[in-house]
Amino acid sequence: MIRRWDRVRKRRPRPRYLVIKDSVRRRVSDSGPFDDPTGFFTRAVFQKVLDRVVDENTGTERPLGLFIFDLDDFRILNDTHGVAAGDEYLRQLGKALETFLPSNAIKARIGGDEFAILLDETDANKARVFAEELARYLRDFAPVMNNRSLQMTASIGAAVFPDHTMRANDLILKAEGALREAKRKGRGKTQVFDPASLSREMVSILRGQTDRIRLALLHQRFVPYYQPIVDVATGKVVSAEVLCRLREEDGRICAPDTFMDAAERFGLVTAIDRLVISMAFDALVAQRKKLPQEFEISLNLSSLDFDDDALVADISRLARSKGIRPGRITFEITETAALRDIKRVQTFTAALAAEGFRFALDDFGMGFSSFRYLRDLPLATVKLDQSYIRSIDSQPANRVFVKGVSDICRGLKIRTVAEGVENHETLNSLKELGVERAQGYLFGHPVPDLPYTKP
Repeated sequence: MIRRWDRVRKRRPRPRYLVIKDSVRRRVSDSGPFDDPTGFFTRAVFQKVLDRVVDENTGTERPLGLFIFDLDDFRILNDTHGVAAGDEYLRQLGKALETFLPSNAIKARIGGDEFAILLDETDANKARVFAEELARYLRDFAPVMNNRSLQMTASIGAAVFPDHTMRANDLILKAEGALREAKRKGRGKTQVFDPASLSREMVSILRGQTDRIRLALLHQRFVPYYQPIVDVATGKVVSAEVLCRLREEDGRICAPDTFMDAAERFGLVTAIDRLVISMAFDALVAQRKKLPQEFEISLNLSSLDFDDDALVADISRLARSKGIRPGRITFEITETAALRDIKRVQTFTAALAAEGFRFALDDFGMGFSSFRYLRDLPLATVKLDQSYIRSIDSQPANRVFVKGVSDICRGLKIRTVAEGVENHETLNSLKELGVERAQGYLFGHPVPDLPYTKP
């Protein structure tokens, strides 16, 4: 079974799009576009390769099969065995897929537990057979680590060019739609795109979302909103988290849950983050005379931002051009982003930290590996997840957890911020437990202007 797909294609002419793949590899550095554990393309690079492959094959009769699969229980593996085990699983999976897949397959890790495979000369029937073969292979794949067999299933969705669509973005949409259908059937299932399950209307809606995002970027309608962060001891506003909003053409303000998923899936989120960072820097400069000299802002980074090799230099250049001291800027990282590729995150954060920018770990306590990042990343701040804060007075275990994290962070000279503070009772508890800063509706909702405490 493992070599079947190689044997089928062994004597066929070298596909045209392989030249594209090799040229991409020649143009980029070894550390740039490749995922560290697997050695596969990252999502951003895969999107570019797919665009060029589809363009090269438009007008030919050569079908292309796109497969997107999701490891069903990868997060459980990380939470149970630790991130190191998860990384090792991915590393061994990458090697195993190199053996299983045809030598001309284009492979990418497009999310923490999500992968894409592009095969040539694969029509809908072949896609259906291959998806089943791949599902069985992944189900049987069980590397042994620390005398434990790590085994999991994968859900697989597939779509075919040109049968299902002539556009690269739509090919991804339809493969992901098929993946959702596969997951509805249960773990380890497969689904080739079926127009009955993902209608033209749905594809049109999804395509409309990307067009909406591109138009908003063109007209700079992504705008920063600011939520105050206060000093627990004094009650003064000392910082603000920058939150992205979309201003529609009619003036309505939309929250991230209406656009961020589509932005991340189609590689547009970094462009949004760049715009919001620039606007937030402008606001900091414009309010320089009103704000306290040490007032800080905190900006969120997407996991895809770490794939942008130019972003570090651009942030540094932007801060210098506007006269902003790097120490006033904190970038927030989620554990999900760190899990995706810890080495790239370390390289990114180390470069900016060397210039004085600061980093915060957001939603601390939500994953098994949160404490690992206190050691592995140059963190200045830990933001305690609101699930611990909101019930701190009714759940003794949460109180113990917050106290323990606060003590550890104080010893490491890392600042603590409590998220989701909504009443004075919680604020008083945070004072008792030594948490330094707090954020939540008690102090204010996100607003379009920088909040600060007037002298």
